[in-house]
Amino acid sequence: MSKFKHKNKNEGFLILFTVLIAVVVLSIVLGISSTAYKEAILSNAARNSQQAFFSADTGLECALYLDRVVGAFIPSGDPFAEPDCGTIRLNYFTSGSYDYAFEADLDYGSCAVVTIEKNLEVDPEIPELTATQIISKGYNVSCDQLDSFGSLVRVVERQLDATYQNPLPVPVP
Repeated sequence: MSKFKHKNKNEGFLILFTVLIAVVVLSIVLGISSTAYKEAILSNAARNSQQAFFSADTGLECALYLDRVVGAFIPSGDPFAEPDCGTIRLNYFTSGSYDYAFEADLDYGSCAVVTIEKNLEVDPEIPELTATQIISKGYNVSCDQLDSFGSLVRVVERQLDATYQNPLPVPVP
């Protein structure tokens, strides 16, 4: 008899089969994890976009209210009064004879930056025909965070515009 035993040719098959099963399971887990991560990113982007849109909408509605109901943006000799829009804190940062702007810090941690331009010329042949343009930019972060933009990872901006004709001046008899 020989000193060496004859080895079975099937001894390594079980280890190879185990490694193959482990690779298949790992591939499935990585695929599911990758899909879940992408869905979380998409969900977060949708939430930020929605928050920015609602901020822009709130800023636009506030400016429309202040212009059409309160009459806050009527040029006059008086200094520009700074009315508010309910419980929304407004920071007016520019005012001129026909241009106004404000920031609105909203309760849910977002910001709207609104610019109002009065007396835009609509038709050069009819100088009395003017319009008002309101541009509201909404952000998913607060106005304080927006000012320190460099430290933020992602800021989402949505913009809404409204342009409408100003009332024609009443002729003096």
